[in-house]
Amino acid sequence: MTHPISLDAGFEDLSRLQKSAALALRGARRNAFLARMERLDAQRQEESMETKPQHLDRELLKAREALDNAWAVEIEKMIAMRKTGTLEARAAAEAARDATARIVLHIEAQRAATGDGLKVKARAALWRRNGEPYARRAETRAQ
Repeated sequence: MTHPISLDAGFEDLSRLQKSAALALRGARRNAFLARMERLDAQRQEESMETKPQHLDRELLKAREALDNAWAVEIEKMIAMRKTGTLEARAAAEAARDATARIVLHIEAQRAATGDGLKVKARAALWRRNGEPYARRAETRAQ
């Protein structure tokens, strides 16, 4: 025999309680996940601010500094050679020119990816022409 039971109006079915507990647990997991992602994003942004972007032609730019320094030494040695006219001064000037030539060969072997890199390669080409622009060199050949 079954007896009908009367239920209070505020009584909730057990299945509803289980569903709401599962939803609360999913919500807590979701909130924990989102909080973790925010921390990771903040950390990633801090790291990206600390690291500077690398220039695409950084090797060429370093070679530009070396070329400028070597070229300046070469000019000093050439001036000293012309002033003194000694064999030692001539040997020093040739050694300085060889050092600059090695740097220029290194620059010519590299590829330029930016305008700055192309400027470095143009500077090396200018050294090859003994510092004379192309148009002026053509004029002196014609004469």
